[in-house]
Amino acid sequence: MKEVVINKNKIEIYDSIEDLPIVRFSKYNKYLLIDSAIGSDIDSINVRINKAIAYTKTNISNAVKELQNLMQCINFIENEINPKHYAFAVLVKSINGEETEITDLGIKKTLEKLSEITQKQLLKQMKEAKKKIESELIAFRFQKQSSESKEFYNKIKRRLLLILDEIENDNDNSLEIDAITQELITFSDTVSFFGNENAEVEHEKRFEDNCLVITKEFGTDAKKMTVLEFYNAVENLNKIAKEIKKSGKQSR
Repeated sequence: MKEVVINKNKIEIYDSIEDLPIVRFSKYNKYLLIDSAIGSDIDSINVRINKAIAYTKTNISNAVKELQNLMQCINFIENEINPKHYAFAVLVKSINGEETEITDLGIKKTLEKLSEITQKQLLKQMKEAKKKIESELIAFRFQKQSSESKEFYNKIKRRLLLILDEIENDNDNSLEIDAITQELITFSDTVSFFGNENAEVEHEKRFEDNCLVITKEFGTDAKKMTVLEFYNAVENLNKIAKEIKKSGKQSR
């Protein structure tokens, strides 16, 4: 937990898995998912269009999903809805001593109270909290850098080296650069928020299912846990499952 004063407002922000409630963390992740897949600014519109165009050559289904997400992005812009702001609001514990709520109405009230904070100030606090939370998850071995992210950054590095080679040695690497650019644009799967593949609904369903299992197995309300407690419970469940599987094999 950290405390900051912005424009004479005293704001408490959850920035540690040791005290961040798991219910807030789940909502925080949901809004980050929406921001990543849809967005709410002009840059996001460009990303959706470019990805849709790229997918027309390889995956029409994903192209359609990108166009649907584009429509939602435009809707967010028209209604001044920013998922990244919502994610930050969920991390705000209190403003001037008054506790916040994470219902839809509560989040909107939090953002109204933070309306005098500039975009730059808000994103700075969001970035710092996000970085600390992610570093703690890695430190406690709950999160690892995926092979996919490594591959993604390797492609970026390769593309930059090809561009530098063109500049320094006057070589024509345009075909390879274009190919890597295409790969980067369509690297991550397109997430849908419509119909049976609604990622928001699936996210909430997985969280509820996990809470039910943890509550049943440990006799403690999972929704009252911190992130650290919740992930420790998940780790213990995984260990129990492995032991059961191992003992089952040995008895055969």
